[in-house]
Amino acid sequence: MDQNRKGLTSPYFKYSLSGLQRILTLTNTDKLSSTYGCSHRDYWLYKTSDFPDSVRNFSSHSFALASVHKYFSIKERDFFGDIAKASILFWMKTQHKDGSFDEFYPYERGWVGPTAFTLYSNIEGYKLIKDRFSNKEKEKIFLTVRKAASYISLGDKEGDDLANHHAMAYLALIKSYEILDDQWVYKKSLVAFENYLKYNF
Repeated sequence: MDQNRKGLTSPYFKYSLSGLQRILTLTNTDKLSSTYGCSHRDYWLYKTSDFPDSVRNFSSHSFALASVHKYFSIKERDFFGDIAKASILFWMKTQHKDGSFDEFYPYERGWVGPTAFTLYSNIEGYKLIKDRFSNKEKEKIFLTVRKAASYISLGDKEGDDLANHHAMAYLALIKSYEILDDQWVYKKSLVAFENYLKYNF
């Protein structure tokens, strides 16, 4: 990527570009690999982790943003679009049957940490590149989103008194509603918002 290329209109862009390059080195870009799209390098490359940390696949949103940014060439944007799609599809594979995801240890089934945070980022990534997915893949994505939203809607089981976590629970649910157009999800997002307001002293 040419640092002298025109398009650096924001003073923060060079830092974003540096971060993108770093995230790319953490991600498996081998299309023939079963872990294609995984951004947990310790898992897919070093084998020092025996489970994939789903939080690492925040990467999908960054790659999706790059895939629509005019700074990059058409070829580069296409590459980032492919990686963004692979990142979302891999994230989906790490979901438990109850809709939750893991971060720190296997079968953690975390509430906001791995589930709500990754749900939000992958929804935002999906919205930018949705035309890359087949109808069948979209159906699987919506099912993944619905299951994750359902898990989040059950509320805090961990004694989590962090206001930002309750805010993220709401954000993940309202974003889920935006792509599912499901009134049940919308109602659950309002409950999550009310829970967040309890921390607004």
